[in-house]
Order: sequence, then C-alpha cells, then structure tokens
Amino acid sequence: MKALLLASAILLSAALPAHAKDDPVRRWTAALGSPATGPTVGKALDAVLVEPASAIHLARALGLARGHAAIAGLRELLGHREATVRTEALLSVARLGLRSEKLGADVRNLLASSFVKAKERRAAVLALGAAGDGRDIPSLLKIASTDEQDADARSAAFRAMRGMTGVGLPFVHARWTHWWRKQDDQGRKRLSKALSSVVEATTVPARQSHESVVASLGWLDVTATTKALRGWIRASDDGLLAPACNLAAHLRLADLKPEIAGVLEGRPKPMLRKTAARALKRLGVVLEAAAR
Repeated sequence: MKALLLASAILLSAALPAHAKDDPVRRWTAALGSPATGPTVGKALDAVLVEPASAIHLARALGLARGHAAIAGLRELLGHREATVRTEALLSVARLGLRSEKLGADVRNLLASSFVKAKERRAAVLALGAAGDGRDIPSLLKIASTDEQDADARSAAFRAMRGMTGVGLPFVHARWTHWWRKQDDQGRKRLSKALSSVVEATTVPARQSHESVVASLGWLDVTATTKALRGWIRASDDGLLAPACNLAAHLRLADLKPEIAGVLEGRPKPMLRKTAARALKRLGVVLEAAAR
C-alpha cells in the first residue's frame, strides 16, 4: 500500500510545471487545480500519508485552490495530529468561504477543545466566520469581550462576525451586542417569514422582496435556509428554481451542490440551466463540458 501511495506522489510531482516544483505550496496548488476537484484532492491526501511533512503545505494549498472539493480535504486535515497542520487548515477554511454543516461542526469542535492553543484558536475563530452561522455569534461575542486576554483573538472574533454577517460595525463589543439582541429576535422572525412567503407570493415584486430578506439574513439560520432552498429546488417550480440557485450561491451553501447539479441533469429551460451552472461555479464545482 505504501509503495502505491509513494508512486502516486511521484507521478503527481512529475506532472507539475517546473516553476511549481520549487515551492511546496505552489506544487500542491498546481496539482489540485483551480478549483480543486475530487480526484486531485483524493490523490493529494493519499500522497501526504507518505510524506507527512507536506500536510501543512497541502492545507494551505487547499485554501488557495478553493473549490467545493476542497471541503473534504480540509475536513480530513482538521483532524490531523499536528496543531500546525490543523491551524493552516482552519485558515484555509476561512479563505475558502463555503458553508457546510459538517465543516462548521468540525470548526466548532476544535474551538471548544481545551487542548487548542492560542494560534490554532484564533484560526478557528476566523474559520467560524466563513463556515458558521448565527448560532455562533454568542461564542464570537464572548471571545470579542474585554474579558478575553488575547487581543488577537478579540480582533479575529470581530472580523469573523463582519465576514459572517456582512455588517460593518466597528470593533466595539457594546455595539455588536446591541445589534445582536435585535437581530437574534427580529431578524430570525423576518427570515422565517421570508422563507415561507417566497413560496406563497403571488406577484414577482413580492417574491423578490422576500428573496432579498433571505439573501441578507440567511446566515442567521443556515440549517433552516438550506432546508427551504432544497425544498424549492425539489418542487421543480420554475419560479423557485432560479432564486434557490442564486441564493445558494450568494450564501455559499455548499451542501446544496447535489440539488443544484440535479437541475442541470434534469435539463430544464436553457436559462435555468445557465443559472444552475453559474451557481455551481460560484460554489467551486468543476462542470463537465457537456453540462455547460
């Protein structure tokens, strides 16, 4: 088995451009492709089993290569025994910017671990800003409080909240706390109403108004938003398919990739196919030529 993995690593390296071989991160990034694909991520993970020292370079490269397939590679590296590899993988999660239920859970588990040291903890905070949702705001507010001894962690928490919400409040804990009290109650109610009202809307302007609320507040409850959009796609209603694809891409909901890919396979109207293809591209999915 080891001989086979070693051969894969050698072949992977031999196929790279000369300029990429001098820099380990560039070497892995070139091997993964842009965006990364499932097969290239799988081969890369196999290769680092033989060459463990390369795991940190692969972790960084997955964030640079981006792509939906990078999620699987990063989840694998988040479970690595070396803290330096996990830290780099967390930074790449932040760079990747895709939301996935399992990826978010992995980041939360690392952040909650009592064994995580300062540098890895700060990286986990930043990763939560990309992979998390509204359930993580209380944790981020706690880290951003003046009781937190680590100034870098406080700054990371504010940056994470900005990245997650799109809200540009200053790095002032009281301002964010006041904002969250309103958002946690009123915002969730508005999101819940909008998710149900899109289906019930009888006019285009009304539907678009509800879609706008989902676009701005969907991060509050990614689980509920993902479930609703999945339902819209499965309903096969032309009026719901396009907004579902667009909102999934806007909110970076990686878990909806199978449903959006199914829109292409169903061969609907050309405009809907284009919308689905654009959404998949924004989620970092490499499309076969026939599906474009």
